[in-house]
Amino acid sequence: VAQLDYFDEEQRSITLQGGLKLDYDVVKSLKFTSQFNGEYYSWKNYNYEDTKTIWQSNNNPGQLSSIIYPADKNINLLTKGRNQYFNWNLSNYLTYNKVFAEIHDVELTAGIETSVRGAREQLTVTRKNVNADSNYWSLAGVDYVGTVVNYRDEVFNENKIASYFGRFQYKLMDRYLFTGTIRRDGSSNFGKEYRWGTFPAFGLGWVITKEEFMANVKGIDLLKLRGGWGKLGNQNVPLNNQAYSSGLTYYLGGSLLNEGTTINSQVDPSLSWEITEETSAGIDFELLNNRLKGSFDVYDKTTTNVILNTRPYITSGISNSSPAHVGEVSNKGYEVALRWDDKLTDNLSYWVGGNFSNNKNELTGLKDATLAPITGGDLGNGQWTKLLDNTSVGKPLGSFYMYEYAGFDATNGKMLYNTAAGTQVTQDALDANADKKYVGSILPTSTYGVTLGLNYKNFDFSVDGYGTSGAKVYNGKKAQRFTGENIEDYTDPEIIQEHWGKQIDIVVDGGIGGIIPSTVIDCTTDEYIILRQGAGIWEH
Repeated sequence: VAQLDYFDEEQRSITLQGGLKLDYDVVKSLKFTSQFNGEYYSWKNYNYEDTKTIWQSNNNPGQLSSIIYPADKNINLLTKGRNQYFNWNLSNYLTYNKVFAEIHDVELTAGIETSVRGAREQLTVTRKNVNADSNYWSLAGVDYVGTVVNYRDEVFNENKIASYFGRFQYKLMDRYLFTGTIRRDGSSNFGKEYRWGTFPAFGLGWVITKEEFMANVKGIDLLKLRGGWGKLGNQNVPLNNQAYSSGLTYYLGGSLLNEGTTINSQVDPSLSWEITEETSAGIDFELLNNRLKGSFDVYDKTTTNVILNTRPYITSGISNSSPAHVGEVSNKGYEVALRWDDKLTDNLSYWVGGNFSNNKNELTGLKDATLAPITGGDLGNGQWTKLLDNTSVGKPLGSFYMYEYAGFDATNGKMLYNTAAGTQVTQDALDANADKKYVGSILPTSTYGVTLGLNYKNFDFSVDGYGTSGAKVYNGKKAQRFTGENIEDYTDPEIIQEHWGKQIDIVVDGGIGGIIPSTVIDCTTDEYIILRQGAGIWEH
């Protein structure tokens, strides 16, 4: 409610997507295809923040005349932004398809492709003390120079990929299947000598129910075995670091001698593609006159050459982290799907289906390097809840890393936490490095779904459900929310009404300082009230 009252935000965007495709039969069984796709995106927004009213709500909820908004603070803030880019893709390929001797079905594909992710232009401007309730898209009569408190004009790198690819598909007697592909991709993200990667893959299939020994087997309508292996490359990695740092200053005896630049990060020229290698196998089946259908798959996927930022050696004389090939990530699991289709009458049919998958994600190893810690799950109060560094080996990505809550002390109401040694202490006695522990990941270990449906003549009705399990979710609302207050903290409204705004005399520090007249500004119990005296806040 506060965010709706104190902020005025609007966004406008437009996305234009389109494509052209040409198919040309060169000769019988040989076809040429050319396809172009483009995407243009433009976005702009404004966000007006009533900073003065927010301050009053936090510091003077009773609207006391003795509490004055600081003169040096902004009355309001207006942030405006623009963002745009243009992406395009062009592919040209030949496809040859022919059946020989009625049993050999062959298809060959070969081509080239270019993909360009255009430079993203982003502009953000923040101004103070603008006219309230004005047209925030176009501010008239505003001293632009005097009101600008922040200005960012950025252009992110353009990214290009050039590719050569080929595919071979062979089917023998509709029962033995083979597919082989190979790609040769080059990315502008990497250095000249390391831009290209080769990524092969193949798949095998056997339709068992096409065999003669299955001809008299009743109840099995389809039984197919599948297996495959392949490699893929990932070039969306944290590269293009700026080695030079500018605006640096050198002091001697408190005096600024000169400004300059230095090389403050190292660049590994051998950085190249992250490689994901996967092996999988599966089975498809249809039973009981095709009424029961299902599949089962298992997979083992490993990503090597993972690029993460590492800390430099102390003796290098530089301080900024730099990317390097240091890690390996594993994903292993299985997937199951079942569906039952049946007819009740000629006009009425139904289906029931479900699926379940299980995945184990793990950072399996790191090379001899010290990772620059990556923290996440910011609570807005200077605390974070997730960590990725050298201690994360053997843990899922996105793991929570925090103190373990142990209840509260009934004598004083203070929260207690478990230390690494097994003792229970208050938060101020915890060791941030030793007492935190990994307590699960945001990644689910299982996903599942269910579908139900009916068909009646030309009408159909269906219900679908989806869920996950095994993931950990942190309730950040209980720790931090809008501008600092805890919105889930319990406050008895009757107690507030009884005490709000009353003048109370309190004795400070057991008599030291004398009796201080104060005003009640919040209450949680009859025994615990929060008061304001002058510019300070007292808890009693």
